[in-house]
Amino acid sequence: MHWVGAQKDVAAWFAAADIVVVPSRWDGMSCALLEAMASGRSVVATDVDGVREALRCDGIVPSEDPRSLADAVVARLRDPELAASEGRGNRARAEALYDLRTQIARLSEIDAELTRSLGHE
Repeated sequence: MHWVGAQKDVAAWFAAADIVVVPSRWDGMSCALLEAMASGRSVVATDVDGVREALRCDGIVPSEDPRSLADAVVARLRDPELAASEGRGNRARAEALYDLRTQIARLSEIDAELTRSLGHE
Protein backbone atom coordinates (compact mmCIF):
# COMPACT_ATOMS: atom_id res chain seq x y z
CA MET A 1 0.00 0.00 0.00
CA HIS A 2 1.20 3.48 -0.83
CA TRP A 3 -0.22 6.74 0.53
CA VAL A 4 0.32 9.26 -2.26
CA GLY A 5 -1.89 12.18 -1.25
CA ALA A 6 -4.21 14.06 -3.60
CA GLN A 7 -3.79 13.16 -7.27
CA LYS A 8 -5.12 14.73 -10.45
CA ASP A 9 -4.85 11.63 -12.67
CA VAL A 10 -6.78 9.06 -10.64
CA ALA A 11 -7.33 6.80 -13.67
CA ALA A 12 -3.63 5.90 -13.71
CA TRP A 13 -3.75 5.02 -10.00
CA PHE A 14 -6.85 2.87 -10.42
CA ALA A 15 -5.20 1.09 -13.35
CA ALA A 16 -2.18 0.30 -11.16
CA ALA A 17 -4.27 -1.04 -8.28
CA ASP A 18 -4.93 -4.72 -7.65
CA ILE A 19 -8.08 -3.79 -5.74
CA VAL A 20 -9.65 -0.55 -4.57
CA VAL A 21 -10.77 -0.13 -0.96
CA VAL A 22 -13.48 2.42 -0.15
CA PRO A 23 -13.80 2.43 3.66
CA SER A 24 -16.37 5.21 3.96
CA ARG A 25 -18.31 5.91 7.12
CA TRP A 26 -20.87 7.89 5.11
CA ASP A 27 -21.39 8.52 1.42
CA GLY A 28 -24.33 9.40 -0.78
CA MET A 29 -22.93 7.86 -3.95
CA SER A 30 -19.17 7.75 -4.01
CA CYS A 31 -17.50 9.05 -7.16
CA ALA A 32 -14.38 7.10 -6.15
CA LEU A 33 -16.45 3.91 -6.04
CA LEU A 34 -17.91 4.53 -9.50
CA GLU A 35 -14.50 5.48 -10.92
CA ALA A 36 -12.95 2.32 -9.48
CA MET A 37 -15.75 0.22 -10.97
CA ALA A 38 -15.37 1.91 -14.37
CA SER A 39 -11.65 1.19 -14.28
CA GLY A 40 -12.41 -2.51 -14.02
CA ARG A 41 -11.07 -3.00 -10.52
CA SER A 42 -12.33 -5.23 -7.75
CA VAL A 43 -13.72 -3.04 -4.99
CA VAL A 44 -14.07 -3.64 -1.27
CA ALA A 45 -16.37 -1.04 0.27
CA THR A 46 -18.18 -0.45 3.51
CA ASP A 47 -21.95 -0.78 3.55
CA VAL A 48 -22.98 2.87 3.51
CA ASP A 49 -25.65 4.68 1.49
CA GLY A 50 -25.25 4.17 -2.25
CA VAL A 51 -22.80 1.27 -2.13
CA ARG A 52 -25.31 -1.59 -2.50
CA GLU A 53 -27.03 0.28 -5.30
CA ALA A 54 -23.82 0.56 -7.29
CA LEU A 55 -21.71 -2.42 -6.28
CA ARG A 56 -23.05 -5.94 -6.68
CA CYS A 57 -20.45 -8.30 -5.24
CA ASP A 58 -19.31 -9.87 -2.00
CA GLY A 59 -16.90 -6.97 -1.43
CA ILE A 60 -19.40 -5.02 0.67
CA VAL A 61 -18.55 -5.18 4.37
CA PRO A 62 -20.15 -3.66 7.46
CA SER A 63 -19.14 -0.11 8.25
CA GLU A 64 -16.96 0.30 11.33
CA ASP A 65 -15.77 -3.33 11.09
CA PRO A 66 -12.04 -3.26 10.30
CA ARG A 67 -11.70 -7.05 10.60
CA SER A 68 -14.30 -7.66 7.88
CA LEU A 69 -12.67 -5.01 5.72
CA ALA A 70 -9.24 -6.61 6.13
CA ASP A 71 -10.60 -10.12 5.48
CA ALA A 72 -12.27 -8.99 2.25
CA VAL A 73 -9.09 -7.29 1.05
CA VAL A 74 -6.94 -10.33 1.87
CA ALA A 75 -9.40 -12.67 0.13
CA ARG A 76 -9.02 -10.73 -3.12
CA LEU A 77 -5.26 -10.45 -2.85
CA ARG A 78 -5.07 -14.22 -2.34
CA ASP A 79 -7.45 -14.93 -5.23
CA PRO A 80 -6.48 -12.79 -8.22
CA GLU A 81 -9.10 -14.50 -10.40
CA LEU A 82 -11.85 -13.45 -7.99
CA ALA A 83 -10.54 -9.89 -8.10
CA ALA A 84 -10.30 -9.97 -11.90
CA SER A 85 -13.79 -11.40 -12.26
CA GLU A 86 -15.25 -8.77 -9.95
CA GLY A 87 -13.35 -6.10 -11.84
CA ARG A 88 -14.87 -7.21 -15.15
CA GLY A 89 -18.33 -7.24 -13.59
CA ASN A 90 -17.79 -3.83 -12.03
CA ARG A 91 -16.74 -2.31 -15.34
CA ALA A 92 -19.74 -3.78 -17.16
CA ARG A 93 -22.09 -2.51 -14.44
CA ALA A 94 -20.53 0.97 -14.46
CA GLU A 95 -20.80 1.18 -18.24
CA ALA A 96 -24.40 -0.05 -18.25
CA LEU A 97 -25.73 2.08 -15.39
CA TYR A 98 -23.41 5.00 -14.73
CA ASP A 99 -22.11 6.06 -18.13
CA LEU A 100 -22.53 9.81 -18.69
CA ARG A 101 -24.83 9.26 -21.69
CA THR A 102 -27.01 6.91 -19.65
CA GLN A 103 -27.22 9.38 -16.78
CA ILE A 104 -28.11 12.27 -19.13
CA ALA A 105 -30.82 10.15 -20.74
CA ARG A 106 -32.25 9.28 -17.31
CA LEU A 107 -32.24 12.92 -16.24
CA SER A 108 -33.99 13.86 -19.48
CA GLU A 109 -36.67 11.23 -18.83
CA ILE A 110 -37.19 12.51 -15.29
CA ASP A 111 -37.41 16.10 -16.56
CA ALA A 112 -39.97 15.12 -19.19
CA GLU A 113 -42.02 13.19 -16.62
CA LEU A 114 -41.99 16.13 -14.19
CA THR A 115 -42.92 18.53 -16.97
CA ARG A 116 -45.88 16.32 -17.95
CA SER A 117 -47.01 15.89 -14.35
CA LEU A 118 -47.03 19.66 -13.87
CA GLY A 119 -49.05 20.13 -17.08
CA HIS A 120 -46.27 22.00 -18.90
CA GLU A 121 -46.01 19.82 -21.98
